[in-house]
Amino acid sequence: MPQSRRIAANVAKLPDFPAFESINAGKTYYGEVPILGTPYITGYEPITDSSGAQIGVYYVGYKK
Repeated sequence: MPQSRRIAANVAKLPDFPAFESINAGKTYYGEVPILGTPYITGYEPITDSSGAQIGVYYVGYKK
């Protein structure tokens, strides 16, 4: 049975998000994050454009 994958997502309440401080500072974040009430082991890495402006975030995670 194929596993479903999320390709893109939005975080509605980013300031309350555990990785917000690191992401906002342009730093990578690794750690446990609750997503819709389920704990995930995650990694977030900022995506920047050629001028260095942050334009998105790479994410990888799996259920704990």
